[in-house]
Amino acid sequence: MTDRNERTPEESLARAVIALRDLSIPDGPPAQLTASTVEALQSAMTRPGIHRPTERKQKMFRLFRYSGTAAAVVLIATLAGWLFVTDHSTAFAFGDVVENVKKAETVTFVIKSTPKVRFPKVMRQKIYIQGDSYRQEIPSGQEGDETPAGTPPLLMTVVSDVKKKEALIIDYTAKTAAKYDGDEEEWKRMSETMTDPVKQLRELKDQDAERLGEEKLDGRKTVVYRLKNADFFANWIDLKYETAKLWVDSKTALPVRFAVGDPANKDKPFIVFEQFSWNEALPPTLFRLEVPKGFTLKNE
Repeated sequence: MTDRNERTPEESLARAVIALRDLSIPDGPPAQLTASTVEALQSAMTRPGIHRPTERKQKMFRLFRYSGTAAAVVLIATLAGWLFVTDHSTAFAFGDVVENVKKAETVTFVIKSTPKVRFPKVMRQKIYIQGDSYRQEIPSGQEGDETPAGTPPLLMTVVSDVKKKEALIIDYTAKTAAKYDGDEEEWKRMSETMTDPVKQLRELKDQDAERLGEEKLDGRKTVVYRLKNADFFANWIDLKYETAKLWVDSKTALPVRFAVGDPANKDKPFIVFEQFSWNEALPPTLFRLEVPKGFTLKNE
């Protein structure tokens, strides 16, 4: 019989108490266990979508520490995508501009020019075009001129129907009007006075323009092209060899300015088309081939 078997229950209990009393007990759980437990509790108590700044910084440092290259690649790809989205408005070819001009139903613009010797000063006109109808207005107030009191707002207006080959010239100072219809020679001379950049642009091809870059024009972002066609407005001989440039709205891909020659050069002629307005409703009265009341019809 062993010593253990000979012990009474009272003796065994006394020995266990003595052993527990002599046992060395630590002050608390291991530090690693405490840290992991606290972190788990904090995560459980944090509401979704709320992150403390310290925790966010720690995650960022871990991201750059362990995934620096991958993060850089993702960042570059994201930035490139953002730039594409924000700048996609300029992603068009010159052929798209020509097509938009062809599809335009109406257009108005202003012409400033010194095309001929007989016009030594800058001449200003306003043009309205709708389909085959054309209206050209020459205001009384020209650059450098004093307008006497009582002068009508317009000096002259030319209204024409290209398809019908009919035109009406209205002289507001003389209060007269003249009609042209059916005479080929008269119509040819009349058509030469119609400075129509829209017709010129519709005949261009994608390869007829060289993109020069982008430029701010009157607060608007535009794409600038140099036009390679040297025959613009060939009837205006003085402009035959001048450089032609086109400014296109980066959002609409429609022209906002068209210049042949350099307006800054006062020693050479130029012609500038500006203040374009596309596809706006125009009143039919602008294109009526009717003599105004109180005006005398000539050649009738």
